[in-house]
Amino acid sequence: MHTTLKLRIPPRAPHLADGSVQGTYLLELLADMAAELLIGIDGDEGIVRGLTDVEFPNPAYLGDFIEAEAEVIHWGDGTRRISFTAHKVASSLSPTLPRSSAAQRLTHAKPICSAKALYFVPEKRRRIQNAPEPLIITCAPVGNETTREDSPYLPLSPEEIAADVARCAAEGASVAHLHVRDGAGQPTQSREIFAEAIEKIRQRCDVVIQISTEGDAAMDVATRCQPLDAGGEMASIATGTVNRGDHIFFNSKPLMEHVALLIKQANLVPCIEICDVGHVENMKLLAKKGLISLPGHFEFVLGNKGGMGARTEVVRLLVEMIPRGSTWSVAGVGRHQLRMAELAVRRGGHARVGLEDNVSLGRGIQAQGSAPLVAKVAEYARSMGRPIADAATARKLLGVSG
Repeated sequence: MHTTLKLRIPPRAPHLADGSVQGTYLLELLADMAAELLIGIDGDEGIVRGLTDVEFPNPAYLGDFIEAEAEVIHWGDGTRRISFTAHKVASSLSPTLPRSSAAQRLTHAKPICSAKALYFVPEKRRRIQNAPEPLIITCAPVGNETTREDSPYLPLSPEEIAADVARCAAEGASVAHLHVRDGAGQPTQSREIFAEAIEKIRQRCDVVIQISTEGDAAMDVATRCQPLDAGGEMASIATGTVNRGDHIFFNSKPLMEHVALLIKQANLVPCIEICDVGHVENMKLLAKKGLISLPGHFEFVLGNKGGMGARTEVVRLLVEMIPRGSTWSVAGVGRHQLRMAELAVRRGGHARVGLEDNVSLGRGIQAQGSAPLVAKVAEYARSMGRPIADAATARKLLGVSG
């Protein structure tokens, strides 16, 4: 959970002779924002137990405009650790007497305060329990575009895919977003190959199988959707046309409607992929026609060249746009993958990782399959006190019948 605050520092704020604001004023903002978070989580503002990592990198003055953000970064047994940052976005032109109302917008926001606070909420005061849901980690081990040149660990055959999904499940993945390859290692929507891969996955582990209907831009709808009866439980649906690097992933309105209808007829739960802001509006049109049901599960694909940027403000906007009661996940592309996954963990969303979108654990560190990426996200979630969903929990949260 997180909260934001924008304000102009008032003349009554404690300050020095030059108009610079004392740090106690900024820390009082932290306390107010922490109280808001804790009331939403526990129904009580709790008791502060400690303040750490306090920094004031730049001064703030009376009349400055500031933006502050606070978010829960660890959930314990009654304890909540909260991170706080504040930035100056506009400077007063006259912070000392005689003061004026003039101010100047800054080209770049300046950090003025950061801190971490530990709060404790006694059990008898916890009137509500609004902790984040268990984290659903989706593994995407194959994709359409990753090659063995990109990663020698890319699974290609049904047996290799099943083995990689099983390793991901052992590390905490509860959903597998599935593409398959033919005997030459090329992307295919072959129902038979999907069915073989799904059967082998089922023999090794229990995960929610999510079929990809993406296929190739040159494929017709029937070809893209032929694996819908291959044994999956969910199916991804693209909700609009988007640029992908040097080519266009084309999804016209009639095509989207046809795919949505076929997914509905197959009794699969749709995973609604959002690659651009307008795709949310397209999804609402599909819902009005009764082709998908809402609330639903959304996958925000961020960081593709030509698509939406992998930024905090983009995630915040998308979460506000989707229907209330929906679940959401972030699939960051390339170097953005783990950073976006961690953001989703903190903000109550879910995460998709794997070689489909990213082949690295970090700069110069190649991921030896998708399982290390899953493990990295699971480790981060546990460090925050957020539990990992097993397959049964994921089915319940996603509305998938067992």
